[in-house]
Formats: sequence, C-alpha cells, structure tokens
Amino acid sequence: MLSYEALLTDAEPVPDARRCGTDLAGVFYTGGTTGFPKGVMLSHDALCQNSLFAVAEGMARAGAIGLHAAPLFHIAAITVLGFLWTEGGTHVTLPAFTPLGVLEAIERERISTTVLVPTMIQMLVDHSEAGSFDLSSLETMVYGASPISEPLVERAVALLPQTHFIQVYGMTEMAPIITILAGVFLKPEGRASSFLSTG
Repeated sequence: MLSYEALLTDAEPVPDARRCGTDLAGVFYTGGTTGFPKGVMLSHDALCQNSLFAVAEGMARAGAIGLHAAPLFHIAAITVLGFLWTEGGTHVTLPAFTPLGVLEAIERERISTTVLVPTMIQMLVDHSEAGSFDLSSLETMVYGASPISEPLVERAVALLPQTHFIQVYGMTEMAPIITILAGVFLKPEGRASSFLSTG
C-alpha cells in the first residue's frame, strides 16, 4: 500500500476549476429518515454561509482546535470543516469514534470545539475514566441529529462545567443549519431548560 505522503509527493497539481458561488460544491446524502437516502446538491455559497452562521453563533473562535469524531462524509462533519477553516482553526481527526479516544484527544491536543451526537455524549459521560482526564480546554460542544434528554445534558454539564453547549437542528438540504439553541439557555445551576429535551 502506498503511503499518503508518497501519493502527495508524486501527484501533479490539479488546475483550479474556478468554481464558486452558486456552482456545485458537492453531493451529500440525507439520513434516509423518510425513505432511501437522497443525494443533495449543495453550492459553495450554501456551505460558506453555514460556516459563517456557525462562527457567528460561537461554534469556534479564531485559532480553535477542533475534533472530528464523526464520519467526514456526513454534512455535520462538513460543517465542522467549514467553521474551523473560517476561523483559521486546527483539525484533529480520529479514525473512528470511541469514548476513550475522544477523552484522550481532548486532553492531548487541547481540543477547544467538537460536534457530537447525543449517543456519543452519553457514551462519553458513561465512560468509567471520564473524570480522570483534563478536559478543561473544551470550550464548545455542539450537538444535534437527535433529541437529547435533560438528565444527559445535566450530566454533560457536570463533566464539562466550563463548556458552552450548543444544540443545532438541521437537515442536509439546508447545508445543514436551520436553528441553533445556544448554551445561554442552560440554567445557571446546570439544569437544562425544559425545551432542551424536545429535540
């Protein structure tokens, strides 16, 4: 097998296709919740505007260090790529999600932002060693893709008291952000407001 570095060294530069604006940036597949997954054509404008929305809502600051723990083919991961690029951030990518891998990466790489789904957050807070890692660098936890229970939010806040939690609702066709529920809606004592659990 050829190494990635060897492939880069031997490759010829690809001419700039000069695509932008309303030109097609990529085809992304839906979750298939209403039938077979469908390919969605998204423009450069759509992806760029979503990156700007994400930055405006505080998903990453300038120079952020972001953790990719979800598959990079998913639109949520493309959103993380976008807001990190917009802010000149650093990308740290795991080969696959494991709770221990995420905990180790946050401590080792001083991760400041990540996007996880509620099931991943559940596995993180349930991990027997979660409390033994230095997670103080994590400023922002973005979550979505399914409803999250109020007790799980409370446990996550207890594990990560310095972290700003942001709930996102979206769909692939919207590139993907539709609405954002910022962490300011968490009560000061760490209890989630009642509508956090509605998804």
